[in-house]
Amino acid sequence: MQHIRDKKNELLAVIVRQTDFEANNSHGLGSGKGRVDVSPTVESLQLAMIRNRNKTFDSHVHLVSEKYHCAAQEAWVVIKGAVLFTIADYTGDNPRSFMLLPGDCCITYQGVHGYKTLDEDSWVYEFKSGPYFGREKDKQLIPFKEMLDAPVDTFI
Repeated sequence: MQHIRDKKNELLAVIVRQTDFEANNSHGLGSGKGRVDVSPTVESLQLAMIRNRNKTFDSHVHLVSEKYHCAAQEAWVVIKGAVLFTIADYTGDNPRSFMLLPGDCCITYQGVHGYKTLDEDSWVYEFKSGPYFGREKDKQLIPFKEMLDAPVDTFI
């Protein structure tokens, strides 16, 4: 699991690799069972790694609660192919790029970000906090080319 922070130590994103399920460290589940909460509890988009065998999750409904509104947060899960994920702080300073492969998940909490598919046929699930009111009200486009020239950290 990789925590990506800006110069002020603010959490911008977390990358979870499929191999984190097998890792025997404080972030992985190793050969054991259980749950590792990835997202800080204050973030609106929550992610957990869950590894269980032969377990039933009781039927349930989520309760309505008062929540504050913040900028949208999103997560991507690569299903097929490869994706180059790039992120920087809100000023665009210190851009960094990361290779995402099948089974990898990236959850973005803040900052300038985007991705570029590296294969002709990449498949990605995108999850976003809502409600969604359309592109015009949801995002401000930032020039992308400079960010794609950022150094790439690969964990293949």
